[in-house]
Amino acid sequence: MRELKGIRSEGRGERWEREGEREREKEALEWNDTDDSLEDGCTDGSTSQRASWNDNQKAHLLQVLNCIPRAHKGGWSKDVWENITDHMNRKFPKSIFTTQQLKQQEKDLHKLYKQVKEILNCPGFRRDTSNCMLEASNNCWIELSQSRGKLSWSRSRRIPYYHRLVALYEGT
Repeated sequence: MRELKGIRSEGRGERWEREGEREREKEALEWNDTDDSLEDGCTDGSTSQRASWNDNQKAHLLQVLNCIPRAHKGGWSKDVWENITDHMNRKFPKSIFTTQQLKQQEKDLHKLYKQVKEILNCPGFRRDTSNCMLEASNNCWIELSQSRGKLSWSRSRRIPYYHRLVALYEGT
């Protein structure tokens, strides 16, 4: 059985149990990213708006998804997504995430993983783990922007949760 504090998956990942109040309090203490100063996501509960995500929220979503076996090749079941939504809303109480927003963020993170992997396959690029950024010489960046302009955003972007992306998407 794989377990994440607050969410337990049994069998095929479709049977869930919520744990007691003590476990949620322990979880909040163990994961120190729920600082009130963080700008959380969409707060009006609207399904038509995109949520505003910070790195802590993205990392936590990836952690949750890594702990839950996929119900089928395409992803997770509706019940699993509803439980993840409940968990994320308890974890980040200033945010009101919808299931659709979480699914969209997962798609965006998968796309990010594919883009970073594509860049790292280019000669001269490597990942700087201390700064959580991609590194290369100026010539490599110029060549990348000329050949794959859509990836030029990556020069200044930090990706501190890349190891979680690899754990979730490697081999897909």
